[in-house]
Amino acid sequence: MSRNEADITVVSAAAAIRSRADMYLDLHDPALPARLVLQSLCHAIDEAMDGRCSAASLRVAPDGLIEVRYDAGMPLQDDEFAPGQPVALSLFRVLLACHSRKKHIEVGAELCEIGLAVLNAVCSELTADIVEGGRTAQLRFAAGELLQETAPQPSAGPDCTQIRFRLDAGVLPDARPGANALQEAVTTLRRRLPRLRIELQIDG
Repeated sequence: MSRNEADITVVSAAAAIRSRADMYLDLHDPALPARLVLQSLCHAIDEAMDGRCSAASLRVAPDGLIEVRYDAGMPLQDDEFAPGQPVALSLFRVLLACHSRKKHIEVGAELCEIGLAVLNAVCSELTADIVEGGRTAQLRFAAGELLQETAPQPSAGPDCTQIRFRLDAGVLPDARPGANALQEAVTTLRRRLPRLRIELQIDG
């Protein structure tokens, strides 16, 4: 059967993930929400291996908002593979960017098995506030699509990254991470990276 251009619909990576989430995630895994939350720390883990990130915090609010903060800034320099956009933006938008842009292969291959782009796609909203190398920027997404990108501005604050997001109950069977699964995931990460202090707070 022949097809013409009118039969072809081009969608973004985020839209593809949301429409076929079971191709990227094990939707039957009861620990999936906790595993997704842990993906938000993949850049912190990469920096912690170099001693550039020493503290991180995770908070799950009663309304499902998840807040992540750590003392390293996501890279705001131009992405050599995607000129004109910062590496931080690529990490949230480009599939496998978490693997190809990491400094440590084991982070991309093992500790970042899902990736920030997939996490972002299955969130109803995500905001990243970044301070890195004397500059600050904000990225805002809805359903994985970029809503707002502020150009880097000068900042006197210390390097840090804060990510706030909600897993989308319209895409995932269960959008709230279980306390036990999240505690287990954090405990495993603490054993792997004992120099990275991780605080976990689950409200409600």
